[in-house]
Amino acid sequence: MEGIVTVVGGIVGVVLGAGAGFWAGKRLRDRSYAWYWATNGVALLIGVAGNTIGLLYSQWWLVIGSLAFTGGALTGLKYGLGRSVGLWRVHDDFVGNDDLPKD
Repeated sequence: MEGIVTVVGGIVGVVLGAGAGFWAGKRLRDRSYAWYWATNGVALLIGVAGNTIGLLYSQWWLVIGSLAFTGGALTGLKYGLGRSVGLWRVHDDFVGNDDLPKD
């Protein structure tokens, strides 16, 4: 039963993270990249907090869910923003790729 709860925790974490990240990324489209990176930091801090609490109380569903939340949030932020950033920007400029599709 613990394995099923852990898998569900991971699924819920990635869905919540991707949804929240995509929502936040869409709101950051008209702002500077500094806001994007700050929001990435907040997502990472939320994931670390969930991991810490999960490890302190041996709740593996929370550990896996917070790891999945972090990955989903970072991915959702990138796709919600709709622009290439960081190392992907260098790659996209090199290969001549345009920005991500919007909506």
